[in-house]
Amino acid sequence: MVRVLLLFLLVVSGNLNAQVFENTGFAYVDRTPVYRVPGLLAASATYTPGISLNRDQTNFYLNGFAEYHINYSVSVKSDSYWFLNTPDIENEELKMLRSHFGLYYHLRRFPMTNSDFKIGFLPGILLSNGIAEEDVYSVSPSIQLALGYDFYVWKYFHFFSQISYVHSTLRSAPVGLKERDELLISVGLGFQIPTRGWKKRKTSME
Repeated sequence: MVRVLLLFLLVVSGNLNAQVFENTGFAYVDRTPVYRVPGLLAASATYTPGISLNRDQTNFYLNGFAEYHINYSVSVKSDSYWFLNTPDIENEELKMLRSHFGLYYHLRRFPMTNSDFKIGFLPGILLSNGIAEEDVYSVSPSIQLALGYDFYVWKYFHFFSQISYVHSTLRSAPVGLKERDELLISVGLGFQIPTRGWKKRKTSME
C-alpha cells in the first residue's frame, strides 16, 4: 500500500509545470503553457464608461489599445478613447479624443502563471472641439494612471480589465466645463500574437 501511494505521488509530481523560484532556487515541473511572453503584441477595442469626478455625469467612449511586452516586467502601451455620447445635454455636440502612450510595470508572481497584474503611467493629449463653437479645436495635455488585470487563456487571446484615472482639461470649453477628470473602466476580450515565437515551457525568470 505504501509503495502504491509513493508511486501515485511520483506520477502526480511528474505532471507539475517547470518553474523556478528566484529567492529559493527551488524548481518544479509545470506543463501549463505560459502565453504572456516577451515580444507579445496585444490589441483590442471595447465600449468604456467614464465616471466624471467633476460633475454628476457618465460619459461613454470607444477604447482602443495596442500593447507590446518588452519582457516579463515591462510593456509599452498606446491607449486611446474616442468620446461617443453622454446623457448630459451640455456635452451632446462635443467631439473629443484622448490618446495616451506610456509604460506598464507588471507585478511578477511566483510561480509564473497566465495571470497578469500591472500598473501604468501614460502621458498624452486631449484633442477636442468647442462645445459652443464646433469648428474650434484645441489640443491640451492629458495624464492617465492605470491599474489592470489580464488573464491569458490561449496563445491568441486573453481577457482584460482596467480602471484608469484620467486628468485632462478641455481648453475650448466654457468655464465650469473645462475639467475632465474621469474614472474609465474597460473590460473585454483582447487578441495577441508573438513577435519572437512561443516558449513552450517557462523554466526561468527574467
